[in-house]
Amino acid sequence: MSTDVENEKNGMFEILTQPSKTLATWYFWLGGLGLFLAVLNLTNNIHPNYHVSWGGVLTFEYTNNAFGDKDTAAAFAVGDAVFIAFCAGMAALGIRSLTGDDGIGEWVVSMLTNNWYNDLVEAGNGG
Repeated sequence: MSTDVENEKNGMFEILTQPSKTLATWYFWLGGLGLFLAVLNLTNNIHPNYHVSWGGVLTFEYTNNAFGDKDTAAAFAVGDAVFIAFCAGMAALGIRSLTGDDGIGEWVVSMLTNNWYNDLVEAGNGG
């Protein structure tokens, strides 16, 4: 349990760059989702008629339009690179925090051998 003294020593930057296990898990999954959406957008599979501008989506169209016609939109824009870098950094920060001292190999093995899916299914005869 953290105390007020610990919280005063740790600034917001340290909390975000050295996340707890829960926050690191969010970083990993949100970063992975963002990378998946970026790949879908770059391969023109995110929408049948539109190309997504991540700068427009994330600024609620303050900087530019969020959706452009697939035929006239650029295949790759600076916003795509920024979005990919941000999502990759978020996923990498989550992985770094989740692996700890064991290394990435041990973390991947623990993800594959863990029976986390048993928590999603009731083992009893009631359902």
